Amino acid sequence: MPPCPHALVIQRVRARRWSVRADVYGLVRSSQEKLSRGGRVSDVAKDACLCPRQFERRFLEVAGVSPAQYRRQARLVLARTALAHGATVAEAQIAAGYASASTFAREFRSVFGHAPSEFVCSLRDVAGVPSAKSRV
Repeated sequence: MPPCPHALVIQRVRARRWSVRADVYGLVRSSQEKLSRGGRVSDVAKDACLCPRQFERRFLEVAGVSPAQYRRQARLVLARTALAHGATVAEAQIAAGYASASTFAREFRSVFGHAPSEFVCSLRDVAGVPSAKSRV
C-alpha cells in the first residue's frame, strides 16, 4: 500500500521547519559576535540576506531577546567584567562603548540592580581590599 500523501507532506514540512530552525540557530550564533562588537542590526541583517525586521523576528525566536537587547546586555557584561578585573568605572564605560556616564550608570543599574560604583565597592568588600575612604 503506498504511503499516505498527507504523511509525506507532513514529513516535508517537519524537515523544512528543522532546517529553517537550524539555519536560524547558525544565523544567531554568527550574529551574536558581530552584535556584541557593536555591529548594527541592519548590517548584520544584510549579511544574512534578510530585511532587518525579518532578522529581528528570527533572532528573537531563537535567542529570546531582540538584537538590540542582546547588544545592550553584551556591552554591560563586558563593562562588568572590566570592573571585576580592576578597571575604573570610567574605563569600563569607555570599554563598553558608552559615551555618556549617566546612560551607562542607568543601564548598568537596570540590568544588574546596582550602580557600577556599588558593584566595585561590593568587590572590594568581598576581597577585603580597603576602599579609599577607609584609608584616610
